[in-house]
Amino acid sequence: MVRCRRGGVRCPVIYDVGEDWIVMEDVGRVSVKDYLKSLPQTSPLPSSAITCLLSLTNSIISIHSSSCIHGDLTTSNFMYNPTSIIPLDFGLSTICAPNMGEKKRKNNEMNGGNNNRIESFAVDLYVLERSIISTHENGEEMVKVIVNEYKEKSREGDRVVQKLGEVRARGRKRECFG
Repeated sequence: MVRCRRGGVRCPVIYDVGEDWIVMEDVGRVSVKDYLKSLPQTSPLPSSAITCLLSLTNSIISIHSSSCIHGDLTTSNFMYNPTSIIPLDFGLSTICAPNMGEKKRKNNEMNGGNNNRIESFAVDLYVLERSIISTHENGEEMVKVIVNEYKEKSREGDRVVQKLGEVRARGRKRECFG
């Protein structure tokens, strides 16, 4: 969480940590999940749902831009606030290699280097996608908003969304063949 805060992500402030407890800033009581479920479940999505999803996506982009993988992206792990979306539950998070830039990345790949950064971000989005589709009535429409925003706004969006397609294909294969 500290790394994400340094990267500009609106995370709760941690005041104290014990062996089996954490005292942190109160960031509200409404999860993104509950907020979205409180809105009319219509198609097309209400503008308030789209605004929330765009803010959620921008929070995810900020997490990824901080070289962090959340590991458990669900709408329950983000708190809704009219001015911001606040990620929680970094218990499964990991740190990945920072963005090397295009020239270094290509050189790394040509020399046999394995950059799991894009794959990890794609898996993060896939976990969110599966969660949204299984939880929200208009889940597929919501996922389209998120993926389009991620692709448009993230510096690595094109590559991550392309890799997301590969991750989806592996997921479908696993569902079909075990």
